[in-house]
Parts: sequence; structure tokens; C-alpha cells
Amino acid sequence: MVKAMRRQCFKWPYSLPKIVSVSFDCGYRVNATYADEPAEQPVGSDTADIVGDTAGIDLGEIHIAVTATGKHVIISNGRVLRSKRRYQNKVNAHFQRRMGKCKKRSRKWKRFNKAKKRTLKRLDNQIKDILHKQTTEIVRTMKTDGVRTVGIGDLRDLRKNVDYGRHANQRIHQMPSGQARQMITYKAQRAGVTVKLINEEYTSQTCPKCGNRHKPGNRNYKCSDCGFRYHRDGVGAVNIRQKTMYRELVPVVGDMIPPVGIRYSA
Repeated sequence: MVKAMRRQCFKWPYSLPKIVSVSFDCGYRVNATYADEPAEQPVGSDTADIVGDTAGIDLGEIHIAVTATGKHVIISNGRVLRSKRRYQNKVNAHFQRRMGKCKKRSRKWKRFNKAKKRTLKRLDNQIKDILHKQTTEIVRTMKTDGVRTVGIGDLRDLRKNVDYGRHANQRIHQMPSGQARQMITYKAQRAGVTVKLINEEYTSQTCPKCGNRHKPGNRNYKCSDCGFRYHRDGVGAVNIRQKTMYRELVPVVGDMIPPVGIRYSA
């Protein structure tokens, strides 16, 4: 004779399981099986600094920035911005010469001064537009490649106790690296990307393949030991990425992706 089992219901306080089984061992036991899903890592934590989540950015004077994400190496071309800077210097020198021939605070002096401020302000706005568009493209590329942590080369002490010569000092002083770093930082943080400042000492001189140090004489890097060739700023960006991930310069395993350039378009 088979006895009918009494049905009993109870609330399940957890999420819906994949498989449920009931067993009896000195009492009834409910066993639930769930799908094994990887836990989500918080943005900016040390556990998020894995290979596919990290990028490195090398700021420069000729190129605004070079970004290495592991999937792409993007060169943000600074040719247009440099031409705007040079023209800005010429405009400033032109008006200073004209104003130097006039009596200070005279009507003609004031007219030249007003024209100088108006022209320089217009060029400043054009330079900011270039920086905004290029940095926005950098952050968009990082988000597309799944970057969650980015290391930016720290250039704040570039001229500290160092004299590079009159012309080089002027170019370095007018580098847009500070503006570019600030724009990338707030745009990246708004997109959920953690930003770290990385000491970029020897990053443009160290071969990412063998670790040998070689100071290139032009924009192309060629290792004197292993013969590795790459864009010099691209080498810097890749090494900054390695330092962001491992806190030291670690050789890259495998072939490196050829760099891709992006230009400003009004």
C-alpha cells in the first residue's frame, strides 16, 4: 500500500537555480545547482588591472598622445596643433613689434592690443577644439577596447632643474601635455575608467621585446640588440602600459600591432 505524500511549499530566498533535487537523509534536503558565472570586478581595483583592461598613454610634443590598449596603438597626430602654436607665436611677435613703436596706452597702441587679444583668443579656442576632439577619440577607443584602467605618463617635472636650450625650452613650455592629461582624466573618469599617473623614466628608450636600452635619434625606434623596430612614441605608450600593469618594465610577449594614426578634422 502506497501512502500519498503531502505537498509542502516554502519560500526560496535565493535566485532561481538551474537544477533542483530533493534527497532524504535523516530528513529531507533540497539541493540547488547554479551556473558558474565570474563575479564582476569593481572598476579601479587592483584585481581589474589585467591585460585586457589596461591601457598606457604617452603624451608628447610632436604628437598629442599615443595610446596602447593591447588591441590598438593609436597615434593622435599633433601636426595641426603645432602649426596653430607656431602661428600664435608669430601673431604675438608681430603685434608686440607694432605696439613697441607706439606710445604705451595711446589710441593706436590700444587698437593693436585689442586686435592681438582677439586673434590670440581665437587661436586658443581652435587649439582647445583640437585637444577636445583628439582626447574624446582616445577615450572612445579605450571604451571600445574594454579598458578600465589607464596609465598616463607623468610629465609635470619635465623641466625641473633641466635646461634643454632656448628653443627646446620654448617648445616644451608650450606642450599641451597638461591640458591633454586633464581632458583625458575627466573624460575617462566620466566613462568609468580609472586613471593613474606613471613615472615614464626610460619608457621611450627601453625595448619592449628584450629590455635593452637604446636612445633613438628620430621618431623611429630600432633596438641595437634584437633589431626590433617601432614608432618611438608607440614604444613609450606600450612600456607605460606594462608599468601600469606590473609596476615595472616587463617585455611584451608576441608581436606588437602596427600603430594607427588619427588626425584632427574641423
